[in-house]
Amino acid sequence: MSRIGALCAQNPAAPLYDLCCRRIVETFRLAKTDTNMASRLFQLFTDADLATPTMQLHAFIGGSAGAVEWIKAVADLATILLP
Repeated sequence: MSRIGALCAQNPAAPLYDLCCRRIVETFRLAKTDTNMASRLFQLFTDADLATPTMQLHAFIGGSAGAVEWIKAVADLATILLP
């Protein structure tokens, strides 16, 4: 499973949400978009003689009430990527 696919995993299962996530991941894959660029940023910066990057990680932790904004974002992205 890709990193994006892993981010979309949830419990209990939500078939429509899963479908949206799979289609987003597949669209990125077909567009040859690197969805795991974070793991390569340090090397890219140093190869380009740029200052060493600093990184932060923000994680969503919460129950169903707090997931509304994330679900809206997934739905918006799935809609934007439609042909």
